[in-house]
Amino acid sequence: MSGLAGTARVITAAAAVMIAVFAAFIPSELIFLKVIGIGMAAAIFIDATTVRMLLVAAVMHVLGTANW
Repeated sequence: MSGLAGTARVITAAAAVMIAVFAAFIPSELIFLKVIGIGMAAAIFIDATTVRMLLVAAVMHVLGTANW
């Protein structure tokens, strides 16, 4: 469990930076840049919260010592 606790901050910080970068595309006047900005920001948010923090933690708990 200490491995997951150590990487959670890094995952959250990296996701926050990437969301901010893609959210910067949203005010653009070009529609395709807005779509890319919204889509990528939403995808990174879902990936960071659902996949990385919930599913990885659950799978590591279930597998126990087989993780390492």
